[in-house]
Amino acid sequence: MGNCFEDETDKSPEELTKEEFSNLSDDLKWLAYENLLEMFYGVSGELEESIQDY
Repeated sequence: MGNCFEDETDKSPEELTKEEFSNLSDDLKWLAYENLLEMFYGVSGELEESIQDY
């Protein structure tokens, strides 16, 4: 299993329907959560950096 959710499913976690997410294996569900958390912290890190510039 890769470390990128899109590599495994050809979709990003936020593109999944509730039914599609429910049908994922537990490993892929955790990978989706990890990818979303990384995305959130990446975005929040960028926001924090831009706020510090002002």
